[in-house]
Amino acid sequence: MRILAIDPGLRVCGVAELIDGVVTRAVLVVSPEKTVRGGPAWVAMARAVTAAVSSWGAPCVLVVECPQQYDAAHCHVDRADLSELSAVAGALCAVLGTGEVRTPAPRSWKGQVPKDVHNARTLARLTPDELACVVWPTALGLRHNVTDAIGLGLWASRRGLPDH
Repeated sequence: MRILAIDPGLRVCGVAELIDGVVTRAVLVVSPEKTVRGGPAWVAMARAVTAAVSSWGAPCVLVVECPQQYDAAHCHVDRADLSELSAVAGALCAVLGTGEVRTPAPRSWKGQVPKDVHNARTLARLTPDELACVVWPTALGLRHNVTDAIGLGLWASRRGLPDH
């Protein structure tokens, strides 16, 4: 079973492919759109991801993290930014969702574990061969996007982290 897991962003997306539960590729996809927000940005990001994975084959399962909306008292992120991420997630589902589509909220697949702890746990689950399949962005601050896509794929393939 081929899983395509995506950690969506307005300007970058982490993307991972797993085949039969094994990470075979993971990359950061960068949108060509750098300033505009709204529909043109969502479409540009979806098109960039589509182009990046076009040679990978159609996924059996598409897994795209769907941002969770919290009430104002518990939200530490700009709600407009979360709306943008939700729209990108929707655009990705529309263009790549040829099979089963899953859109878990962050809390449902990784709990409330701090990002650095969860990312370390995700990477610790990978074999050396899987780690060799990852194309890490040169900017250290962007690597969490790829790690989140990998973690999302592991979760979808039931290799997820039960200790969250």
